[in-house]
Amino acid sequence: MTMDEPIRIGIAGFGNVGVEVTRRLNAGAIPNVMVAAVTARDLISARKRAALLTPSPDVVPLAELPDFCDIVVESATADALPEIARVVLAAGKQLTIVSAAGLLQFPDAEAFARAHRAKVRLCSGALPGRDILRCA
Repeated sequence: MTMDEPIRIGIAGFGNVGVEVTRRLNAGAIPNVMVAAVTARDLISARKRAALLTPSPDVVPLAELPDFCDIVVESATADALPEIARVVLAAGKQLTIVSAAGLLQFPDAEAFARAHRAKVRLCSGALPGRDILRCA
């Protein structure tokens, strides 16, 4: 990635929150940032949702998501977080976590990230809660 290239974001979890985050980022909410790819438990449903967006992000299996992006934003469920975190962090990527409760199921996340030279960012509870209510 160079200074002229946009920061490529991957979205892990493409429900209401993931779709809204994608829509806003691709509309320019943060300059020089674009959603390159998304993943979800149900890839068929995710493809249908992605097709309604312009530009439409690639929809890929979780194992491939790190190949498409610089940073992954998790917007799935607490139960899904450990698997998402292991895949993203093992690839040495930065992971921004919305489902903080999922860290209870992955207590060694910090050590795992360090071992793979990856970074973990945690959203505060107020922002994700507010966004989830707004997307409902």
